[in-house]
Amino acid sequence: MTTPVPTPASGPELLEVPVAVWAFGVSLLSFVIALAALGWQIAKHFLDGGRVKVFLNTAIWEPEVSLYTITNGKFGFPDDDTARSATDGKGLELAQLVVENPGRVPVTVHSPGIYITGHGKKNHSISPRSFSTGDSFGHDRSTTERTVRLEPYARTTFLLDYWSIVPNLFGDTSVDHIVLRGQVGVAGRSNRPQRSKWRRRWTIARGSYTAIGGPPSFTPFAVLWRELYVQLPERDDPDRHPQSGPATTRGMAGFILDQAMSRFDERPEREELQHAVEEIAKERGDRFPIVGIGLYHGYEALGRLEGHLKPWTDGLMFRAIANHRDVSEELRRMDAVQAARATAIAADNLSVIDADVIPRDQSDGAESGAEQDRRSDQEKTGSSRTVLNTPDDSSEMPEHTAEDEEFERD
Repeated sequence: MTTPVPTPASGPELLEVPVAVWAFGVSLLSFVIALAALGWQIAKHFLDGGRVKVFLNTAIWEPEVSLYTITNGKFGFPDDDTARSATDGKGLELAQLVVENPGRVPVTVHSPGIYITGHGKKNHSISPRSFSTGDSFGHDRSTTERTVRLEPYARTTFLLDYWSIVPNLFGDTSVDHIVLRGQVGVAGRSNRPQRSKWRRRWTIARGSYTAIGGPPSFTPFAVLWRELYVQLPERDDPDRHPQSGPATTRGMAGFILDQAMSRFDERPEREELQHAVEEIAKERGDRFPIVGIGLYHGYEALGRLEGHLKPWTDGLMFRAIANHRDVSEELRRMDAVQAARATAIAADNLSVIDADVIPRDQSDGAESGAEQDRRSDQEKTGSSRTVLNTPDDSSEMPEHTAEDEEFERD
């Protein structure tokens, strides 16, 4: 006889599911939640830490006047009235580097510049010359500080002179183009800087000289003024020696250069233009003007832009004023000539009328006493005077036509 084996009694159940299964499920869910919390803490550390966004925009800046930017991040500028301020020598074509702090803690950024690829060098970045605009430009206000503290949800901008470095990047290489991206360092994050997005990179081909579409032609004044402007100080140095006089600053560069260039009809030698600029600067009080370096780089730029330049005198204010003065003097001279001619014609007509109203018996008879005295004086002095001969018969006088009347009016 077979003895039955007793089966172990099953544990407690909940909703017909063993409690042990419920415990395992709760433990697994707790583990998942813990992993999610850990992941969120890690993400929050990076999101709230030194995190910035970087954008690179094309811009044209007229000092102390306006700033025009293309905010889509693409390399290009429409050829409109604003672009002509750069081609005519009123504005500078620059790159606007925008840095934003989307986090909830302050962050410090430093070393704003441009990251360069495509020319055979790795990890190559340059911080070119920068310009400040002042507080009047609002959220587009730019600074020349190399280290900036950004509060949460704040931003700052830098205006970079990238065209001063682009020609030298190609050098003796055989590359057809280079790629530029904006870059800035973030303090406390890592040695890896933050850059603008790859899909918004700038691709600049060899031989490019502007981001303006067309491409347009530049006035020689615009090329020289740009190089001279960036070399001169923004304001007078208070530590400058008093006997040196006030320094030639950026604000005076345009007037001095315009006046010097207006002395020449064609492009002179660099030394001749430098002598003219220094002479005008000394007349304004600067005994030691420093313009040679700017003009040297300016003439190099004129050589690179050969074939894309307008005539030498195009856009020169002092030359236009001189031409206007010459035209005004010529018009006044022509008016004086016409007035004298009209006076002479009127005098001749008056002589004809006077001769015509003299009685025939007097014109055919003896001379008057005044006429005898005049003739006696002529015989003594040997002078002569031509007198208009009048016909005896008024019917022989030529007819006064409409053309004569029009000529007299003119």
